[in-house]
Amino acid sequence: MQEVEPAPAELDALLHWTWARYDEGDDEALAGAVTNLDAAVGGQGLVESFDGSVSRLDREEAALVGVTDRDPGDAAGIFLVDAFACDFDQLQEILSYPGQDELFLDVYDAYARTFEQSRDAWLAGDVDRIDYDIDYTASLLGATYVAAGRGALRRLPDLGDPEVTPFGPAVLQRSYLPAPAAFEGDSNKSLDQDYQLEVYWPRGEGRVVHVYGMWRQANFGSGLDMENESAQRILLNNLLDWDDNTAALCAEGRP
Repeated sequence: MQEVEPAPAELDALLHWTWARYDEGDDEALAGAVTNLDAAVGGQGLVESFDGSVSRLDREEAALVGVTDRDPGDAAGIFLVDAFACDFDQLQEILSYPGQDELFLDVYDAYARTFEQSRDAWLAGDVDRIDYDIDYTASLLGATYVAAGRGALRRLPDLGDPEVTPFGPAVLQRSYLPAPAAFEGDSNKSLDQDYQLEVYWPRGEGRVVHVYGMWRQANFGSGLDMENESAQRILLNNLLDWDDNTAALCAEGRP
């Protein structure tokens, strides 16, 4: 019997480890990764968000989601760690809500999400994973683009072992672009690669810890691309705004 490789302890390595085992990793091993993430980011006492860079994906990691025609080394890596108030069951309703454009206004020009499995079954706990396709239109600094994304939500159950899952269940969300986005008209902007990994877990007293890793290759025009610190800061601020909006939805009892 092959020995299960334990999750690492450091944040950067944990993001890569979890990305690589999203499909095939067993619940207990992934729950161990969440435990290590909580220790790495100080989940128990986390008050203020923080962010930074993460090392890039390699070709083997990109191939896990079927991307073999682009070099993931061209996609810069960033991360955000945040905590906000939300009931965890309600958060799962928000994360899986089909019309994300109805919840997060002024983000999409058009949005359609199609699930392969039953969302109701996932929310009821009858299945631990739902896969989905997203077709959306959005604008990037004045240029409109159309993208087709692929993603999944995977819930890790509370295994009942305080040494493995001290905070109950967790949710992993992974998404990516199988193909580059298509920009309308004569545009010098591009979104060639986008890989995202999110991990959510409850941390007591109605708090949720959120770790967000993203690897993106994009050109915003005027020499502003994802290699640029200013572009990374804009994106990180947008990710933090998303969490703030999620917290507001939770406070309102939506969706």
